[in-house]
Amino acid sequence: MSYKEMAEPLSFTSIHTAVLSGPNGHGKSSLLDAVTWALWGQARGVDKRGTGTDDLIHHKEAHMQVEFSFELEGQRYRVIRSRSRKGKTGVSKLEFQIQGDGVPRALTGETIAVTQAAIDKTLRMDYETFINSAFIMQGKADIFMAKSANERKEILSEILGLSLYDELEALAKEKRREQNERLRIIDTKIASIQQELEFLPGYKVALRAATEELGKAQAAIEEVEGALAVFREKKTLFDLKNARLVEISERTQSAKDNIAELDKELASLSASASRARAIVDKEAAIDAGYAKLIELRQKDEELTGVAREHAALEKSVNEARLKIAKERSALESEIAHLDRRKTELERELAKKPAVEAALAQVTRSLAEMEPLKKKIDELREKYGELRETTAKLAAAITANKAKLDEAENRRALMTDDDSCPLCKKPLDDKDRRSLEAGAAKEIAELKANIERDRAGKERAEREMREVEAEGRRLSDNVKGENEFQASKGKLEGEISAFEGAAESLAGIGKQLADIQPKLAQDAFAGDEHDRLQRALDAIDKLAYTPEFHQSVKKNLKDLLENETLKANLENAKQTLESTGATIKTLTARKDIELRAIGEDEKNASALAAELAELADISTRILITEAALAEKKAVETTATANKTTAQVKIDNCAKLARQKSDLTVERKEAARETGIYDTLAFIFSKKGIQALIIENTIPEIEDEANSLLHRLTGGRMSLRFVTQKDKKTGGVVETLDLIITDGELGERKYELFSGGEAFRINFAVRIALSEFLARRAGARLETLVIDEGFGTQDEEGKERLIEAITAIQENFKKIIVITHLDDLKEAFPARIEVTKERGIGSVATVI
Repeated sequence: MSYKEMAEPLSFTSIHTAVLSGPNGHGKSSLLDAVTWALWGQARGVDKRGTGTDDLIHHKEAHMQVEFSFELEGQRYRVIRSRSRKGKTGVSKLEFQIQGDGVPRALTGETIAVTQAAIDKTLRMDYETFINSAFIMQGKADIFMAKSANERKEILSEILGLSLYDELEALAKEKRREQNERLRIIDTKIASIQQELEFLPGYKVALRAATEELGKAQAAIEEVEGALAVFREKKTLFDLKNARLVEISERTQSAKDNIAELDKELASLSASASRARAIVDKEAAIDAGYAKLIELRQKDEELTGVAREHAALEKSVNEARLKIAKERSALESEIAHLDRRKTELERELAKKPAVEAALAQVTRSLAEMEPLKKKIDELREKYGELRETTAKLAAAITANKAKLDEAENRRALMTDDDSCPLCKKPLDDKDRRSLEAGAAKEIAELKANIERDRAGKERAEREMREVEAEGRRLSDNVKGENEFQASKGKLEGEISAFEGAAESLAGIGKQLADIQPKLAQDAFAGDEHDRLQRALDAIDKLAYTPEFHQSVKKNLKDLLENETLKANLENAKQTLESTGATIKTLTARKDIELRAIGEDEKNASALAAELAELADISTRILITEAALAEKKAVETTATANKTTAQVKIDNCAKLARQKSDLTVERKEAARETGIYDTLAFIFSKKGIQALIIENTIPEIEDEANSLLHRLTGGRMSLRFVTQKDKKTGGVVETLDLIITDGELGERKYELFSGGEAFRINFAVRIALSEFLARRAGARLETLVIDEGFGTQDEEGKERLIEAITAIQENFKKIIVITHLDDLKEAFPARIEVTKERGIGSVATVI
């Protein structure tokens, strides 16, 4: 849009009828575009989907926003719509508010579409209805008449608020569809039930057959179960006898196994008794060897005690000798360390003269730098003063230049204007010459001051450069001060270290003089020397020899087997005593087992003969059980068939009741379907809507003809045709316009053009707007006429103005948009639109 930003909101509150004027292209129509875009998101070049919206944004801006407030039925509303060029698709926002008690309350929905629907509902009008009735757009006065008959009827329906009947028609059709679906479901259920009921006679026959078969099966089962009980009793007796025979057989085998084990034990006991008797026969020799073993064991125990004492003394000798050696090594190490430290200190003290000379040289260098450092501080202070002077002069030059520009501007104003540039009073020649002379003098003084300050600034800057160069030179001369200070500190530290080294060297000499005589005379570790001598004397007194002790151990080892032989002898004596009693016991047990085997073999023969008579009892039971299972299968099948048949018969009785209920329900559904079918037709465009339009057309015709007579001097009139005959017979709904010209007779609307067409369009559109403004539930009592006068001659213009004046009481607001200067004063109020460079379009209420 051409409007970048309004300094103040444009208010229509005090306006009833006004002309919106201004040159072409300055933004008159854009002002109305802002209103329609705010309310509906549509305007010239912007369709219903929002295509072209970004073209409305000022080419130098990335964002636009329109805030539009309006009042309806005592309530004040506000719409805020904005659009930003962000990303590929841009960002749009829409807010809708109602001003309740001065506090805004949001009516904004979750989406822009929901919010837009709320605005349309509040206005009871969408964009298409507005531009076809209350808004006569530039170049589109014929937009209503240019549409097809059906489209004109659609717009007229919107104006009449017939969309409510469309909603009622849709609701009736939806209810009719629901009832038709209900009928379809009921018919399907009835057909399914009827199909099942046809099988009822067959289910009854099946029930009788299953009942008869079940009785036969149950009698046969009772007979077979009696025979099976007898066979099972015999089988029980057979199992008992067979178990007895198995028990006897197992017991006989166990007895035979026991006899075999007893024979093995008896053989083993006889062998053990023979081996024990052979050992007892050597008793005398074994007792002699065992006595010799005891004697040598006692001697070994005595020598082992002496050996432990001898080893303890040897350990004490070794420990004393080790400690003496360690003490000697420690003294020798300390002497060696002191000798090395003495050599190092003597070497360090030899460097002392050179270090003292270097410290003297560094001290002299630092003393020579002090005057230079003082000079550098003086130069640094002078440089700061010069820099401050330069800044002050630069500020003075800038201030004088500003004064100079101001003085020259005042002198220029004197040349271009006859009044004083300061007080705006008229000037005569004397006053002008006096002011010009004063201005010239002021300008000369300011230029002189600027040149003086510029020269002073250049001198100061030159001195700054000289001071800076001298400072760098002197800084180079004192650059090594930090290194000299560091060297001085290091050298002073080394001098202090030399003093400590001299003291350490004197202490080391005293230590060596004390340690060296002790080492030469073995005058150390006195306790250990005494301990060593006592241990050596005790070893000599023991007279222990390891060789003799080893010979005793060897002889003892050779006699150790006598200990085992002695134990075996005692065991053999006990074995001979116990085996004799055990052999007698086992022999008696063997005789008992042999007698039991004989008795069991006789009983087994008798049971085997009895079992032979019942050998086929298991086969008889299996055959009888198979016959019983077959009979029971027949019983199960018969029972299932009987149950199934009975369930189906019961289900048929239930279905018969359901069918009766569904038949009643179907009659009700059919009745409601007819009602909704009738309502759908009544609410349709061929029903009550057509009747309302038919009744409304005469009123619109009257309004349009009243205005058209005024515009044409009573020469023209119009009428709407709502029905016409079809070639195939019957009539078809339409909305055509027939024009009656007093000179040329009846002609179709399409045959008129230019100013006549505009007057016809204007009359129809004004009639629609007046009807819209006063119909029940009207929401927008506003008329906008955009550039309709260009096609009219002077007489046509006057008649248009008279017509607008005549109808102005029918509307709360009438806005006429024109660029014609002769129409600016034709209306009581004017909104002037101009375009200012760098600002854009500006609208002012005059």
